[in-house]
Amino acid sequence: MWLPVSAARAYAALGNGDRAVAAIRAAEDAWDSVEPDAVDELGGICTFNQARTLYYGADALAWLPAQADEAVALSSRAVAAYEDRSDPSWAFGDEAGSRADLAIARVAARDVEGAADALAPVLELVPEQRINGIVHSVQRVHQAVTRAGLADDASDLIEQIEDFTHTPLKALPR
Repeated sequence: MWLPVSAARAYAALGNGDRAVAAIRAAEDAWDSVEPDAVDELGGICTFNQARTLYYGADALAWLPAQADEAVALSSRAVAAYEDRSDPSWAFGDEAGSRADLAIARVAARDVEGAADALAPVLELVPEQRINGIVHSVQRVHQAVTRAGLADDASDLIEQIEDFTHTPLKALPR
Protein backbone atom coordinates (compact mmCIF):
# COMPACT_ATOMS: atom_id res chain seq x y z
CA MET A 1 0.00 0.00 0.00
CA TRP A 2 2.88 2.33 0.74
CA LEU A 3 4.16 2.30 -2.83
CA PRO A 4 0.88 3.08 -4.63
CA VAL A 5 -0.16 5.88 -2.25
CA SER A 6 3.34 7.32 -2.41
CA ALA A 7 3.02 7.22 -6.19
CA ALA A 8 -0.35 8.95 -5.82
CA ARG A 9 1.32 11.77 -3.89
CA ALA A 10 3.96 12.12 -6.61
CA TYR A 11 1.38 12.13 -9.41
CA ALA A 12 -0.67 14.72 -7.53
CA ALA A 13 2.36 16.95 -6.99
CA LEU A 14 2.88 16.79 -10.75
CA GLY A 15 -0.77 17.70 -11.33
CA ASN A 16 -1.80 14.33 -12.77
CA GLY A 17 -5.14 13.78 -11.02
CA ASP A 18 -6.18 10.75 -13.05
CA ARG A 19 -3.03 8.79 -12.21
CA ALA A 20 -3.17 9.92 -8.57
CA VAL A 21 -6.74 8.68 -8.18
CA ALA A 22 -5.89 5.40 -9.93
CA ALA A 23 -2.95 4.84 -7.57
CA ILE A 24 -5.15 5.54 -4.53
CA ARG A 25 -7.74 3.05 -5.77
CA ALA A 26 -5.00 0.46 -6.32
CA ALA A 27 -3.82 0.92 -2.73
CA GLU A 28 -7.33 0.61 -1.33
CA ASP A 29 -8.05 -2.46 -3.48
CA ALA A 30 -4.83 -4.10 -2.27
CA TRP A 31 -6.19 -4.22 1.28
CA ASP A 32 -8.60 -6.95 0.13
CA SER A 33 -5.66 -9.35 -0.27
CA VAL A 34 -3.56 -8.43 2.78
CA GLU A 35 -2.75 -11.29 5.12
CA PRO A 36 -1.05 -10.04 8.32
CA ASP A 37 2.01 -11.92 9.48
CA ALA A 38 4.53 -11.83 12.33
CA VAL A 39 6.33 -8.82 10.85
CA ASP A 40 3.13 -6.77 11.09
CA GLU A 41 3.02 -7.46 14.82
CA LEU A 42 6.36 -5.71 15.28
CA GLY A 43 4.76 -2.36 14.49
CA GLY A 44 6.88 0.76 14.34
CA ILE A 45 7.59 3.32 11.69
CA CYS A 46 7.48 0.87 8.79
CA THR A 47 3.99 -0.36 9.63
CA PHE A 48 1.62 0.86 6.97
CA ASN A 49 -1.96 0.37 8.09
CA GLN A 50 -5.27 1.28 6.50
CA ALA A 51 -5.49 4.57 8.39
CA ARG A 52 -2.12 5.65 6.98
CA THR A 53 -3.21 4.55 3.50
CA LEU A 54 -6.24 6.83 3.80
CA TYR A 55 -4.08 9.68 5.12
CA TYR A 56 -1.57 9.43 2.27
CA GLY A 57 -4.37 9.21 -0.28
CA ALA A 58 -6.05 12.27 1.23
CA ASP A 59 -2.70 14.05 1.19
CA ALA A 60 -2.36 13.34 -2.52
CA LEU A 61 -5.84 14.62 -3.35
CA ALA A 62 -5.28 17.76 -1.27
CA TRP A 63 -2.85 18.86 -4.01
CA LEU A 64 -5.62 18.69 -6.61
CA PRO A 65 -8.33 21.35 -6.21
CA ALA A 66 -10.27 19.79 -9.10
CA GLN A 67 -10.66 16.66 -6.92
CA ALA A 68 -12.18 18.62 -4.00
CA ASP A 69 -15.23 16.39 -3.52
CA GLU A 70 -13.23 13.17 -3.57
CA ALA A 71 -10.58 14.81 -1.35
CA VAL A 72 -13.22 15.77 1.24
CA ALA A 73 -14.60 12.22 1.24
CA LEU A 74 -11.20 10.51 1.53
CA SER A 75 -9.78 12.91 4.09
CA SER A 76 -12.98 12.57 6.17
CA ARG A 77 -12.38 8.82 6.19
CA ALA A 78 -8.75 9.39 7.22
CA VAL A 79 -9.78 11.67 10.10
CA ALA A 80 -12.33 9.08 11.25
CA ALA A 81 -9.66 6.37 11.10
CA TYR A 82 -7.58 8.33 13.63
CA GLU A 83 -10.38 9.06 16.11
CA ASP A 84 -9.51 6.16 18.42
CA ARG A 85 -6.44 7.34 20.31
CA SER A 86 -6.20 4.00 22.13
CA ASP A 87 -5.54 2.20 18.83
CA PRO A 88 -1.88 1.09 18.78
CA SER A 89 -1.51 2.48 15.25
CA TRP A 90 -2.74 5.95 16.24
CA ALA A 91 -0.22 8.73 15.63
CA PHE A 92 -0.82 12.37 16.51
CA GLY A 93 1.17 13.53 13.47
CA ASP A 94 -0.89 11.43 11.08
CA GLU A 95 -4.12 12.59 12.67
CA ALA A 96 -2.99 16.21 12.36
CA GLY A 97 -1.97 15.66 8.74
CA SER A 98 -5.33 14.06 7.96
CA ARG A 99 -7.12 17.02 9.53
CA ALA A 100 -4.99 19.50 7.57
CA ASP A 101 -5.79 17.62 4.36
CA LEU A 102 -9.50 17.77 5.20
CA ALA A 103 -9.17 21.51 5.79
CA ILE A 104 -7.42 21.96 2.42
CA ALA A 105 -10.09 19.90 0.66
CA ARG A 106 -12.82 21.96 2.27
CA VAL A 107 -11.08 25.17 1.21
CA ALA A 108 -11.05 23.83 -2.37
CA ALA A 109 -14.80 23.22 -1.95
CA ARG A 110 -15.09 26.85 -0.69
CA ASP A 111 -16.18 25.71 2.80
CA VAL A 112 -14.15 27.99 5.08
CA GLU A 113 -16.15 27.12 8.21
CA GLY A 114 -15.68 23.41 7.56
CA ALA A 115 -11.95 23.96 7.05
CA ALA A 116 -11.71 25.78 10.37
CA ASP A 117 -13.62 22.98 12.12
CA ALA A 118 -11.31 20.34 10.64
CA LEU A 119 -8.17 22.20 11.68
CA ALA A 120 -9.31 23.31 15.16
CA PRO A 121 -7.94 20.24 17.04
CA VAL A 122 -4.57 20.67 15.32
CA LEU A 123 -4.37 24.34 16.26
CA GLU A 124 -4.89 23.30 19.90
CA LEU A 125 -1.73 21.16 19.98
CA VAL A 126 0.75 22.20 22.64
CA PRO A 127 4.05 23.62 21.36
CA GLU A 128 5.86 20.37 22.19
CA GLN A 129 3.73 18.61 19.57
CA ARG A 130 4.23 21.22 16.85
CA ILE A 131 6.74 19.17 14.96
CA ASN A 132 7.97 20.23 11.55
CA GLY A 133 5.57 18.00 9.58
CA ILE A 134 2.55 19.34 11.43
CA VAL A 135 3.65 22.97 11.09
CA HIS A 136 4.22 22.39 7.37
CA SER A 137 0.74 20.84 6.98
CA VAL A 138 -0.86 23.78 8.76
CA GLN A 139 1.05 26.20 6.54
CA ARG A 140 -0.33 24.37 3.50
CA VAL A 141 -3.84 25.19 4.76
CA HIS A 142 -2.84 28.86 4.93
CA GLN A 143 -1.51 28.68 1.36
CA ALA A 144 -4.69 26.97 0.15
CA VAL A 145 -6.86 29.70 1.68
CA THR A 146 -4.76 32.44 0.09
CA ARG A 147 -4.61 30.76 -3.33
CA ALA A 148 -8.37 30.19 -3.31
CA GLY A 149 -8.92 33.93 -2.76
CA LEU A 150 -10.68 33.29 0.56
CA ALA A 151 -8.36 35.28 2.84
CA ASP A 152 -11.04 37.85 3.69
CA ASP A 153 -13.59 35.14 4.53
CA ALA A 154 -11.03 33.17 6.54
CA SER A 155 -9.26 35.97 8.42
CA ASP A 156 -9.84 34.29 11.82
CA LEU A 157 -8.47 30.98 10.55
CA ILE A 158 -5.43 32.70 9.02
CA GLU A 159 -4.73 34.47 12.31
CA GLN A 160 -4.98 31.19 14.24
CA ILE A 161 -2.64 29.49 11.77
CA GLU A 162 -0.10 32.29 12.04
CA ASP A 163 -0.24 32.17 15.85
CA PHE A 164 0.22 28.39 15.75
CA THR A 165 3.22 28.50 13.43
CA HIS A 166 5.00 31.20 15.42
CA THR A 167 5.55 28.78 18.32
CA PRO A 168 7.01 25.59 16.84
CA LEU A 169 8.75 22.96 18.94
CA LYS A 170 12.20 24.11 17.87
CA ALA A 171 11.53 27.55 19.43
CA LEU A 172 11.17 26.14 22.95
CA PRO A 173 14.08 26.21 25.41
CA ARG A 174 15.86 22.89 25.86
